[in-house]
Formats: sequence, structure tokens, C-alpha cells
Amino acid sequence: MFIGGIIIYLLSIVFEDIPRGPKPADYWVTLAWLSFMSASAFSIWFRLLQRPHVKVSELSLWKFIIPVVGAILSWLLVPGEKPEWLTITGMIIITLSLILFYKNGKRAQAA
Repeated sequence: MFIGGIIIYLLSIVFEDIPRGPKPADYWVTLAWLSFMSASAFSIWFRLLQRPHVKVSELSLWKFIIPVVGAILSWLLVPGEKPEWLTITGMIIITLSLILFYKNGKRAQAA
């Protein structure tokens, strides 16, 4: 992740100006928060993959929830951001798909 961040930063210099001047405190707080969240998510992901009963295919399905949570958070935190019916429909489909997958999986294991 660190190397990827450096590559993205270097590429941004090609397309944008070189950043000048000190950054405000909000910048550093946000950077620290996002770095912590990313590192935590990867730590949890790899810990779950180490468990013998966790299937990679089932764990990968949960990645579909990331945009759902991101959209909900943006509606709550970003002023002027409002949900649209198409977005909500997609979120419902994703959520119902996950519920049906795990419900059918439990039924198949019980049989």
C-alpha cells in the first residue's frame, strides 16, 4: 500500500502542480484517519483469510457491500448529496443477493 501510494503521488505530480505550502490540520487528520481505516481493513481481511473455516469466495462477496456503505456515508456526511432511486434499487439488489446467498448456504449445509 505504501509503494502504491508513492506511485499515485508521483503520477499526480505529472498531471497536477507540485503541492506548495503547509497543509491545514484537517488534511493531516483526514490522512491519518483514512490510513488507519485502510490498514485496519486489510488486517481484518488477512486475519479472516487465515481461519480454516472461512472460504475466500464467501469472504469476497462482502466486497460488494463497500459501495453501499460508502454511498450511505456520503448521503449522511456530504452536504447536498441525495440518494437517487436507481442507486437505492442497486443497493437493495446487492443486499438481497447477499442475504439470499447466505440463507441458501445455511440451508444446503443443514441438509
